[in-house]
Amino acid sequence: EPGVEDGDQDREKDDEKEIEGKQSHGDDGDDEYDGEEELAPAAEESKPARLVEIDILSSAHANAKRYYDNKKVAASKHEKAVQATDKAIKSAEAKAQKELEKVEVSHSSVREARKRFWFE
Repeated sequence: EPGVEDGDQDREKDDEKEIEGKQSHGDDGDDEYDGEEELAPAAEESKPARLVEIDILSSAHANAKRYYDNKKVAASKHEKAVQATDKAIKSAEAKAQKELEKVEVSHSSVREARKRFWFE
């Protein structure tokens, strides 16, 4: 069956040409659509997809309103949490500073209160 072998060789050559074309990513002058589109790197690395709960019984406007209302509430809670954290950090720093001052004062007063001996 020499005809079958010739057909196989032709297919192998076509496959090699396709592989070379894909590797070069160049325009070979063919205006034929090959079914593959290349996405821009920025589009591939854009924001990750989010899981959005949609109520089928509600309209698109109602679903969007609920989504953005929830987003607004979450942003508000996040801002309050950041402010509370900043306040807690400042409070902890002030408390630590006061403790440090107490330790320094008591340490220096111990030295002054103790009488020096003749061998010191």
